[in-house]
Amino acid sequence: MHTSIIEDLNILRKYNLSPNELLIIRLFLIFQDEDDDSLLRQYLSIPEYDRGPLYDILVSLQNKRVILKSCEIPKPGEEFNPLEIEFNKTFVKGFYKASFDLGNELREAYPMFGNINGCVDTAPL
Repeated sequence: MHTSIIEDLNILRKYNLSPNELLIIRLFLIFQDEDDDSLLRQYLSIPEYDRGPLYDILVSLQNKRVILKSCEIPKPGEEFNPLEIEFNKTFVKGFYKASFDLGNELREAYPMFGNINGCVDTAPL
């Protein structure tokens, strides 16, 4: 549990993101990579006054060069297709690499085998 929080904090710091921006990035990448819109739909079902305006978050990500400048962000009320949001490939590559590197650090820090009450057990992958 702590590792994913540490990973998120490192990504927030590295890319100068807000926690909400990071969540949006993850939700959009899941939707685009796995063609699963259930998490994005759940997020969008949260009232806007609680989650913040999606348009503002997307524009902020575009200003931070996470979303390509050439990508046209639809204005509030306009038709919106999440598949049309184009992420900067360099950012996505670095984003996944940061997640992978932190996962490797975790694997290196903790042994793959443990002794529990005299029995050797493996850590779940």
